[in-house]
Amino acid sequence: MNAGSPTPPRPQPASRQDTLVFFLRGHNKENIGDRHPALADDKRVRRIAPVLDSIPRLLINQAGRHVYAIGIVRPSFDNPKALILVSGNVQQVPEDVVVHLESLLNALHAARLRVREKDCVSFPPSFLEIPTYIPENTDDPLLKQILAMEVAVYRHSWIKVKRRSEKYGWSKAFLDVCAAVLSPSPPQLISREALTVLEELRGPEGDRDSILREFRTASGALVAILDVLRGECDDARIHWLRLALDALDISVDSLRQLLPGVLLNCRSYIRLVDEKYQYQGPDIARWMQKLLSTRQDFAQVMSFIGSPTLDDVLGAGFEIKVVTPAPVPPVLWEVSMDSLKSALGERYYNVAGMEESAMEKFVDRLANKIGHAVTKKDGIHCECAILVELDKISHTRPVIPYVGVSKLSCAFCHAYFTAYRQSKGSDIMTRGTHGQIVPWRSPTLAHDPQLDEMVRASMSSQLATSLGAAVMEGRGGSSQPLHVPHRKTNPVIRWSSPLFLRQW
Repeated sequence: MNAGSPTPPRPQPASRQDTLVFFLRGHNKENIGDRHPALADDKRVRRIAPVLDSIPRLLINQAGRHVYAIGIVRPSFDNPKALILVSGNVQQVPEDVVVHLESLLNALHAARLRVREKDCVSFPPSFLEIPTYIPENTDDPLLKQILAMEVAVYRHSWIKVKRRSEKYGWSKAFLDVCAAVLSPSPPQLISREALTVLEELRGPEGDRDSILREFRTASGALVAILDVLRGECDDARIHWLRLALDALDISVDSLRQLLPGVLLNCRSYIRLVDEKYQYQGPDIARWMQKLLSTRQDFAQVMSFIGSPTLDDVLGAGFEIKVVTPAPVPPVLWEVSMDSLKSALGERYYNVAGMEESAMEKFVDRLANKIGHAVTKKDGIHCECAILVELDKISHTRPVIPYVGVSKLSCAFCHAYFTAYRQSKGSDIMTRGTHGQIVPWRSPTLAHDPQLDEMVRASMSSQLATSLGAAVMEGRGGSSQPLHVPHRKTNPVIRWSSPLFLRQW
């Protein structure tokens, strides 16, 4: 080690909460299932929640496991500007991402001001309808403003969209399905089951012409997207990409209406005719959602321009604060009966009547897998960092009780938010969880030690229940996922669709 280099932090003893997380991670190979909390009764929160989830997704400009989260501190009499909190997973938010966020919010704020102007005749606020595709030669001042914003979004997202279009070769799989559907005669040497699925994809005779037209449009649009993305990003290519994505989105949406479950059938067909997908065909629906997400998230944000709620959110303007998750020292975990008993809590395993043999088997399996002592340095996730900052600020300023995240939260983040709400009596939440068990460390509510202790105790109780069930079952998965209320469905906001785009 160089004389001037800093001494790495020494591993710390694991807390009960850390140990519960560690044991669940070590043995839970599957997720605990999707969970979605009910949104708050505040109508403004219900309206803004989808927008707050879309904005972080528009910040992503690289393929990979990038996750961003945002929170909003409302303007007030003493602070007329909103405070926008942004954080990234276990890293400093890159400067170009902060600049993009500032540009996006400035453009959104400016467009809202234009809508409110009395001379905005073409789109009065009460009848605001933004077309899905804005021609690049539009003369309308508001649409020009929105178009410039959209071009900036695609420039920022170019690499991400390109990588998603290439992911796992699923674009070829979808094009192969389209070719088979559009072929006048079925492909040779395919199974009877594949022929049946192909006939289902062609639909009933009365709708067949419409279905074939939409498959032809979708295929042509995807070919155009792949061709455009092969080149370097410039304004001309961005406009072609906008048009092609619009056509693909409209045609796929039409296919879904004409043939419910169409993308699932596309997946089934590919699995039946291509050996490399024999056991699990490509998740075409998921891939299509990812490919179209930049366009759809931008549409979601633009839908907010006509809402008076935006005035309440951004007020006279905004400031941005980057919240970097606090560094945490590495932790030394001990894989032993003593550490398992300490994590579960004496009261839990005594009352539950847990057998020593089941606990020993659980510990032995984990020790054989990773050893008897493990040192790891995991990080605090961005939505938890935003939650801590919102709680700190909420003592003096009003906050929007919702954290927008670019993807669903992990199981542990969701458990932490649930424990926080139960302990604080607060409504702050995220959209929900994908239920996956991932590396995770707990944040600390250092400004409120009493609340911090309550949250940790509540979360530990939840995790002990899940871990206890896993131990008694003798396997990694838990049959008792952490309890949260049912979700109330949010409406998806879509733009209007110009008819001429059907002729793509």
